Amino acid sequence: MSRKRNRAERSKRARKRIAVTQAKRDYADVMRERYYRVRVKRDCRCSSCGRKLRARPANGRPRDEMVFRKLGPVTLCVPCADADPLVDYRTSASWDDSRWKRRGAKPRPTRDDGHYRWRCRRCGYLAEAAPKRCPGCG
Repeated sequence: MSRKRNRAERSKRARKRIAVTQAKRDYADVMRERYYRVRVKRDCRCSSCGRKLRARPANGRPRDEMVFRKLGPVTLCVPCADADPLVDYRTSASWDDSRWKRRGAKPRPTRDDGHYRWRCRRCGYLAEAAPKRCPGCG
């Protein structure tokens, strides 16, 4: 009995892994073209204004933030990304997850205009703020 269950669980995990790999392959071009707002991991410069973006700034300040795109590659400071009307960015999924996991943390606006952006991972519903339940998938 347990062998059948283990075999079923193993095949279920394999199907899930195959589906995730297929989705990553299908949407790789779209993901490369998007702009993402992240914390700086390595020191770099803004492609537009040349400002230094530091991974470990002095005086105990938090790490700088940048907006990047893999296709290009483009690295922008947040003020330059906000000023450019062609750049529409979102925060990275891992950054959103870590922010929500911290106790009492509120979502930060993704742009300086104060608008929040939230996207359901299951159905892709987009909202200005995170609802308690996704209206798209229930």
